[in-house]
Amino acid sequence: MESVSAHADIAQICLIYLQEPELSSGTLDQTKLEEFPLAHFAASFWYHHYKKALGTTAQLDGLILKFLQRQSSFYTWVKIHDPDEPLWKRKVDFSRDPSSIASPAYYASLLGLHEVLHELIDACQGSWEKKNLVNAQGGEYGNALYAASAGGYEKMVQMLIDAGADVNAQGGVFGNAFEYGISGRL
Repeated sequence: MESVSAHADIAQICLIYLQEPELSSGTLDQTKLEEFPLAHFAASFWYHHYKKALGTTAQLDGLILKFLQRQSSFYTWVKIHDPDEPLWKRKVDFSRDPSSIASPAYYASLLGLHEVLHELIDACQGSWEKKNLVNAQGGEYGNALYAASAGGYEKMVQMLIDAGADVNAQGGVFGNAFEYGISGRL
């Protein structure tokens, strides 16, 4: 088996595993993690394998989109492994309130999931809904625009601005996008 296709298969398996209804429904606790012994691995490493699946990621984008849009699976993933947390601070947070979790658009921007973000924006019914999506507050960087900027994802930054992201919005640890430096990247 080739390395690239193996990584694609592992990413796919992890994403499907995290969408298992019995894992993502009800209360997340230690007992549930013991019943699903691969949950922590799947939550922690699906993205790593996605990135290593060069050239085959388009096949996975639809699965990732479905995963991010399925609220229960999305919240379970972030409770088990929040990629927005520094490595030294990451731990399973069984009691995390879903209202404290940033939006799927934020995580797509944080992880550089260009096509997934594009699909999330395209799924919006109108300009008002797009502006709400791209300006939703939450996460370490405050919103999707700042997360994309922090990752150096220039095309995503432009996509978010084109969709109505407010470059002057305040939030996160860096204040606003211009203070953080996207103005020099555009």
